[in-house]
Amino acid sequence: MTGWTPDVSRGAIIGVGVVQGVGFTTLMHNLGSSVGIAVVSALLTRNTQVNHAAIALHVTAVNRGFDDPTITRFWNLGTAVGRAALDAVITR
Repeated sequence: MTGWTPDVSRGAIIGVGVVQGVGFTTLMHNLGSSVGIAVVSALLTRNTQVNHAAIALHVTAVNRGFDDPTITRFWNLGTAVGRAALDAVITR
């Protein structure tokens, strides 16, 4: 467009305007999609952490549910493996 003169045709102006309009629309679509994906990803991460913390509040040494031998076989709070297994279930 920098080489245009006052004698440029209407068709050229309309054609270039359409191409620029389509390009601008595509740019806005891509930017909107990127922002949307980033926001949804951030919300998913935050809500996962909030839910994990809410469920983990019930995992204490005084919770009698963990006294059952069937449960302590898998989720023994006294061992690192048991705590990791329980954390994996809470995260899931």
